[in-house]
Amino acid sequence: MTAALLVAALQVAAAGLPRVSLRPADTTIVVDTVALREAAVPAPPAPRVAFDFGSGVGAPVPARQFEITVNGAIPAPAGQAGTRAHAAMPPAAQLRITRSPDSLSAELARRATEGARLPEVTLELPGTDDAPGMTMHLYDVQVISSRLQSNHDDAALRERQLSLDETIEQLGVDLDEAQRQLGVTESLRKRDMSSSLELAHAKANVAVLTRKIGIQRERLALLNAELSRWTPVQEESVLAAGRVVIVRR
Repeated sequence: MTAALLVAALQVAAAGLPRVSLRPADTTIVVDTVALREAAVPAPPAPRVAFDFGSGVGAPVPARQFEITVNGAIPAPAGQAGTRAHAAMPPAAQLRITRSPDSLSAELARRATEGARLPEVTLELPGTDDAPGMTMHLYDVQVISSRLQSNHDDAALRERQLSLDETIEQLGVDLDEAQRQLGVTESLRKRDMSSSLELAHAKANVAVLTRKIGIQRERLALLNAELSRWTPVQEESVLAAGRVVIVRR
């Protein structure tokens, strides 16, 4: 009997449950089912970008994607004219951002066609538990390009949504059956018609299925949040800055 109980304990532990306590005196297995789900990890906030069109930095807007390149300073050749050397120097930083079109899109497109510069563009990068956030201030910014493009990512996202819905529904059916089996086993145990091992197995099965449903619901919540931010058209802007300052928060 002791060997069988140890095997059952290992099986329950492999399923991702907390440790099983064995009581050799009456061969009862106690399963802790309080921690049925892993702690939910919140989705990190999206990077945010703010533009100064000449009247101060405006309210930041979320950026779906971004890519920034900071270039090192290149010394001007000796004897070269200052203005000519400045014109030949690469920008201090180049920023490529993808976001949803909004009221700022027309102004960015106008600046791109006319070559008018922005005094400042601010990029806010959120921090994590392992690393602090930072704010990047780009000054004397030129809009190199601004384009709109169609976004068809929703098809794959909605396919994943349907798959998760189906998985959660099937797990719910399995959980209902496991809870029914647990009720029967508990009733038989009270009449000494079922062993402690059978009762522990029934409890472990309910706990595992409950945990699985919780994880799948977390995945579905993250997917729904991603779908809520989806737009059929997205805007990509490429900016070049004459000076960049990085501030850690």
